[in-house]
Amino acid sequence: MAVTLMETIKTAATMGVVDFRRTLRVIVNTETGAERRMSLADFEDRICSIPMSASAPETVQDLIVTAKNLLLYSWYYYPFGVTAALQSMIAVEGALKIRLAAKPRDSLSYLLKKAIDQGLITNAGFPRWKAYRESFQEFYSFPVSDANLTQVLLDTLPEFRNTIAHGNRFLDDMGFHQLDIACEVIDQLYPQINP
Repeated sequence: MAVTLMETIKTAATMGVVDFRRTLRVIVNTETGAERRMSLADFEDRICSIPMSASAPETVQDLIVTAKNLLLYSWYYYPFGVTAALQSMIAVEGALKIRLAAKPRDSLSYLLKKAIDQGLITNAGFPRWKAYRESFQEFYSFPVSDANLTQVLLDTLPEFRNTIAHGNRFLDDMGFHQLDIACEVIDQLYPQINP
């Protein structure tokens, strides 16, 4: 039988206490093999290192900033990581709706497919996702196919978003990965214009 952890409300006294699930993460020095616990500064640096398109509409940028803040606050309340992942997907949908002048009935799946079909989202536009997959394969000696990332996105993002949005209990540390993928999608939809 699986054991589940009942979430509790943070109080004024516990608001600044790190969620014990965040204390389980370690950083490994790949040269020396030395390990140390991840700090809040490490956590913040990782969040801030995910670039955000300056060309995206302000409303989309605000959605990403909210996702980043939720992810940062997951240091203190772990479930905010899932909320950050959901917020990242909301930002993608918002970016797609604006970029494609969507109708109210247009679904996330429809908009993603349309953007992919129009060449607005391509496999080449996911350098960080590709690097993540390659490092995962290298670190875990796990074969990762050279998948069509746009198809993976189309097959998984709407279902994952719906799983979270429709009240299913889901607790995973996918916030960083979802935020990074969302930013890569938005970067493709709103590329930087070099003067």
